[in-house]
Amino acid sequence: MRVTVDSNVVVSAFLWGGVPRRVMDYARDGAINIFTSPQLIDELRGVLSRERFESRLNEVGSSVAEIIDQY
Repeated sequence: MRVTVDSNVVVSAFLWGGVPRRVMDYARDGAINIFTSPQLIDELRGVLSRERFESRLNEVGSSVAEIIDQY
């Protein structure tokens, strides 16, 4: 199955887990294929760079660049 994932779902998956994280796990396991574009990656980078996510990134021990690479 091919899936395009909304940036908010990606942020939630990497910063909080839950059901959105399961979507990422399905992709990792090969059950689905996530499709994206340079524009969506730029959007994700912009969302993750917002000040309100800074403390959460620190709590999970990650950075914007690391999440983009993992995604």
